[in-house]
Amino acid sequence: MKKRIQSILLAVLMLLSALPLGMVDTAYAAALASGKCGDSATWTLDNTGTLTISGTGATYNYDMDDDGNSAAPWCTKARIQRVNKVVVNSGITELGYSMFSNCTQLTSVSLPSGLKRIGSCLFLGCTRLSTITIPSSVTTIESNAFTHCDSITAITLPGGLRTMGDAVCSQMAKLTTATVSGGVTYLSNYAFNDCPSLKTITLPNTVKSIGICAFRYDTALKDVYFNGSVTQWTSIQIAGEGNSALYNADVHCTGLPAPTVTGGNDAQGRPTLKWNAVSGAAKYEVYRARSKDGDYIKYSTVTGTSYTNISYIENGNTYYYKVRALDANGTAGAWSSVVSVTYKQTLSAPTVTGGNDSQGRPTLKWNAVSGAAKYEVYRARSKDGDYIKYSTVTGTSYTNTSYLANGTTYYYKVRALGSDGTAGPDSTPVSVTYKAPFGAPLVTGSKDSQGRPALKWDKVTDAAKYEVYRARSKDGTYSLMSTQSATGYTNTSYLANGTTYYYKVRALKANGTASAYSSVVTITYGTVPTPAAPAMRSAKADSAGITVSWDTAANAVTYNVYRTADAGSSWTQVASSVKGSSYKDTTVQKGVKYGYKVRGVAADGKTLGPMSSTGVTAKVTAASTTPDYVKLKSAKSDPGNGILLTWESAADAKTYNVYRKVDGASGWTLLASSVSGTSYRDTSGKRGTTYVYTVRGVAADGKTLSRTYNTDGLRATVR
Repeated sequence: MKKRIQSILLAVLMLLSALPLGMVDTAYAAALASGKCGDSATWTLDNTGTLTISGTGATYNYDMDDDGNSAAPWCTKARIQRVNKVVVNSGITELGYSMFSNCTQLTSVSLPSGLKRIGSCLFLGCTRLSTITIPSSVTTIESNAFTHCDSITAITLPGGLRTMGDAVCSQMAKLTTATVSGGVTYLSNYAFNDCPSLKTITLPNTVKSIGICAFRYDTALKDVYFNGSVTQWTSIQIAGEGNSALYNADVHCTGLPAPTVTGGNDAQGRPTLKWNAVSGAAKYEVYRARSKDGDYIKYSTVTGTSYTNISYIENGNTYYYKVRALDANGTAGAWSSVVSVTYKQTLSAPTVTGGNDSQGRPTLKWNAVSGAAKYEVYRARSKDGDYIKYSTVTGTSYTNTSYLANGTTYYYKVRALGSDGTAGPDSTPVSVTYKAPFGAPLVTGSKDSQGRPALKWDKVTDAAKYEVYRARSKDGTYSLMSTQSATGYTNTSYLANGTTYYYKVRALKANGTASAYSSVVTITYGTVPTPAAPAMRSAKADSAGITVSWDTAANAVTYNVYRTADAGSSWTQVASSVKGSSYKDTTVQKGVKYGYKVRGVAADGKTLGPMSSTGVTAKVTAASTTPDYVKLKSAKSDPGNGILLTWESAADAKTYNVYRKVDGASGWTLLASSVSGTSYRDTSGKRGTTYVYTVRGVAADGKTLSRTYNTDGLRATVR
């Protein structure tokens, strides 16, 4: 036994000796201490001196004493001398105040992409830290974040940076090179104060002002590289106090010149821009506003020297554009002069042809209209009748699949819409007759005296026989249960009590040609009493829809309502589990005559009675009027309470839909629907983000929207 143990130990030692040194160290790394450092963040300090921050969101802020010592749990006297490496894992978005201040043994830091905020005094007094890479995702660096990081020789503040606290890089003894590459407009007070070794600094052309003592005691400063023009540099407001080093340095303006831009219209009347190629430019940014001195929004980035504005334009509106060049590093040059162009839309009427698909339904095709973003399809019952909009499509074809009566001729016309919703002229009307194919059976379900599923259907013209199929779920696999000439079927086998089965039937001609399947009928096998057939009472129409009523039926707890249009033979379920003996159908259209039938539902919610033997009919007498354009009033930020959006009431609008997008993004997202009144408070936005809002009116039918709307919207930033 002793020799065996010795052999095992020898094998383990040989295995460890074969591992690289780093792997052996990792294998023996063990946590010394751990805990919580945020609502959803944790920390672990292992015996190698590595402090790991994990989790999501923001960490806690920690107090700091007068000597700069942090109150963080890893900064106790027993632990702080162990911390030589910090690893912040992905998911952490904010590092709080003074988390690592006076960690004098810290030499290595790894920060994750996605980090947004570096808190005050985060690395204050980390005297052995010699290098640090700040992710481009960081937008805020607070005061004294790197003060007294005396071993760092070069630092780059990232491209995403927008806010700097005071003294961010103050008193860094060995700092020789600094780069501010972000969109910072204000270089803070004491930003690089008392950096006696600082020789070179690079500043972005977004800087508009420099605070007091930003470069105080920077006696070695020799070269300032400004990524802008001389004109831009001379316009910067530089505080006189404590910035003599900046005045004495050589300033190198490396920015690109402004392009010369001309404007016009393309063949479709859309605004077009052209400009000269700028030497050193890799690409160009195009900005647009609704007035010369208005709020300019970036609309495109292109590599060529021309641009056509194809979206978010309204016919007759004048738009204002300016362009700037960017070099290979993404540094922007000076702005061009502003150019104005008026959109003059030119849409033609499509040429439409009509026909029938394989099911005899009317189909339309037309040519693509230059400048069209989409097309509206309208239908009437006569050539000069009342045309109702049936669909809006982006393609150049349409098939009418609903509200059809066999043998009836329908009239269609199509018009093109521009990207702003402006409509072109109507096409010449086209007539198509609906020719229904071999029809599907209309099936009803019930139970026999033994609770077994029983089906009945009307005879289908030209049918020689019928196939009955069954499944265990509505969308499951259907198995053939019977082929027969009779118009009824009772399922007598392969039944489990209390189980729900799903049936569908199709007709077959003598030559084997099959019809479409019937609607699915659901029946639960068991002893639940089958509801009787309801007796229909009336169907009454008003401007808001059709109210259908019936007499209550024995054994029925709720009711399903079915509808057909224009005396058609195809019934569609429009409501289920209706309590009481009436239902109002608000999904109807003007000028269409509708028929209704009802069937009862038993207490199990599954067992259906037979459909009412006769139906009731009614014709809609009025249609919803399209609401007017909604005029926006204001979008105001209420700190802590989101954005309050207000608008003027619009004629024929019963409610309103509110839409939102992030500033600079394309495409609107529905934020709120069926809003009553003329205001809406958005509390779902992210702090610091600028959003654009617009509103469309909704008619009384709950579907018809304002045809045009404010495509520019109103902007506000969440505070």
